[in-house]
Amino acid sequence: MSDNTYKDLLNYYREEEINNLFRSYYHRCEIFLHSLVSKRGIEKRGLYIHDTLFDNFMLSFLSDLPRIRNFHGIENLNASKLTAYSCFWFARWQPLQITNNSNDYNCPNIMFALSLIRDDCCLQCDGLSDSHKKEIKGFFKELHRYFMYRRYDPQIIELSLDSFKHGESITRT
Repeated sequence: MSDNTYKDLLNYYREEEINNLFRSYYHRCEIFLHSLVSKRGIEKRGLYIHDTLFDNFMLSFLSDLPRIRNFHGIENLNASKLTAYSCFWFARWQPLQITNNSNDYNCPNIMFALSLIRDDCCLQCDGLSDSHKKEIKGFFKELHRYFMYRRYDPQIIELSLDSFKHGESITRT
């Protein structure tokens, strides 16, 4: 895809697929913002989804997927790869914006990206011991620090996801 336009995406996706993915991610953002506000007991003032940045996130994410499929010669991408690329582009474009100088929000874009990773990694984490939950919390705290202060790319995120999943499978056996 040379110039990454919506028209280019229609060569790889049906319009319905694009709309469904767009709505799904947008809805996840809305739910995330609502939970962020309600968990912290603060007003939503100044925290919103910037539509143009969100569009750019989706365009970048959806443009990368055919490129990855072609490069690897595969039809379907695994969940870790999809999550890694969505997190990368979300953190890069930062569509969750703050209009005031409030310290109520600490990097909502990174927190959202981590929520995507948490959803991918921890769907089967019910019934874990308190010490295991503490280790998982530590893992996500370290990922948050990494996103804040280190260089990262989709491959590093994917490696982190796969390492976490392999560690989980070893722990459960």
